Amino acid sequence: MKRLLLTLFFFGTLTLTAQKNCVYETNISDSIGTLKTTEKYLVNEMVFGNTTKYVFLSLMNVSGYPMLNFQTITKTKDFQKVSCFDKNSRIYFQLTNGKIYTLIAAEENNNCGTIIPDESKQYNINLLTSNFLFMKADLEDLKKYPVVLMRVRYGADNTVDYIFNKELKSDTIKGNYAPETYFINYFKCIEE
Repeated sequence: MKRLLLTLFFFGTLTLTAQKNCVYETNISDSIGTLKTTEKYLVNEMVFGNTTKYVFLSLMNVSGYPMLNFQTITKTKDFQKVSCFDKNSRIYFQLTNGKIYTLIAAEENNNCGTIIPDESKQYNINLLTSNFLFMKADLEDLKKYPVVLMRVRYGADNTVDYIFNKELKSDTIKGNYAPETYFINYFKCIEE
């Protein structure tokens, strides 16, 4: 009996320690509504030649509506092709069970990002941030199954695929990430 209780205690403790804590960049509630935003999370990093590109996601709850904040930071010494979001932009997430979730652009205006000044004048840095709305009310599979692919449709039918790895170790920003299980670990942070 002691072994059974000890085993149950061990697995219960293991389950609790495996869950991710919710850390918010923004957590505001006032007479207008509520806004919760999780910290930015690295889901893709590409270093090729003179170019480094990071893709970050964060989840938002805007007065009860779940949203996704998508952000890219591109740093290059070369000429930079700019990708823009418009009202027809979409993000698609494909899960391991084959289901695809579609998110639609929340902004109506074109958004081509912001050029960030580089003090050394050696790099061109572009910061592109946009918000997307979840279209389906049923998000249960997104909270249960890992993501294998994110397809981003920018304006002018420019589409880019990002593979979600089980593990991502970033040497440039010094951290370990688990992109595949991002929604499994953090979607609970924006639920009411």
